[in-house]
Amino acid sequence: MLYSGCDCPGRAVAARTMWRTGLLASGHGFRRRQIRVAAPDSDSLTVLVEGARVIRVTVRSTKRANGYSVIVDGHEGTTALLSEVGAGGHAETWVNGQ
Repeated sequence: MLYSGCDCPGRAVAARTMWRTGLLASGHGFRRRQIRVAAPDSDSLTVLVEGARVIRVTVRSTKRANGYSVIVDGHEGTTALLSEVGAGGHAETWVNGQ
C-alpha cells in the first residue's frame, strides 16, 4: 500500500514511479485513447490501482489467464496518466494522434 492513511507528498511520487515502471515493463497495450498495463499478480494489481487513485486517474481492471490488466480508458484518463508520469505537453499530442 502507498503509505495508507497518510496524505504525504511522497505518495504521488511513489504512484508516478509505479505507473512509469508498469508502463515500461508492459511495453505494449497502447492505443491512442487506452492504456493497458499487465499486472502479473494481485499485489501488482493493487499497487497500480492504488497508485492511480493517488494521482486521481480512473482505472479498471480485468482478470486474465496470465494475471491481470489495469486499463486507463478515454482521452482524459490517458492524457492525465501520461502527463503524471512525465510526458508533459507531449501527452495531449500523442493521444490526439498528431
